[in-house]
Amino acid sequence: MTTAEEYRTALEPVEVVDAELVDDDAPGPGEVAVHDAVAAVLAALDTKAAEDLHDRRPRKTKKGYARDWELWQEFHGWLEVQTGTRLPDSAITVGPYVAFVKWLDEVKEAAPNSIERRVTGVASEARRYGYDVPRRLGRPSPRRSSRSRTTRSGRSAAAGKPPRSPRLTCGR
Repeated sequence: MTTAEEYRTALEPVEVVDAELVDDDAPGPGEVAVHDAVAAVLAALDTKAAEDLHDRRPRKTKKGYARDWELWQEFHGWLEVQTGTRLPDSAITVGPYVAFVKWLDEVKEAAPNSIERRVTGVASEARRYGYDVPRRLGRPSPRRSSRSRTTRSGRSAAAGKPPRSPRLTCGR
């Protein structure tokens, strides 16, 4: 008995197919690739417009939106710990969007106005990076906080009322 037979590690024969990978968009033999001038001009104009719009933003806004994007990435790290799966930064659908709002409210304890601005910043940065941000998402935000906020004087903003659970909206 050989070692391969003893430990059942013998290789099984495999059929080999001789093939070549072909790019479907590549022109065939004797064909000439035609450059789409209209598509190239539109792409260049779109790129330039996006750069111009970004450059016109105040420096403080750009820094704030960059921080919002960092929070989006931090949220994805937190979500990975919770679920065991890392979502791509481009995962901007209703589920992650609303979960981000709840995370900002419940984990980061951000004020409702800050949450609104951060959601706007994430959407803006995502579009700048070329990610698709569906318009139908609107701007989800908590109507009320689940915790009692304090005023600058340190008094409870709820004035002794029991805390309400957050209600999320999606739309205007």
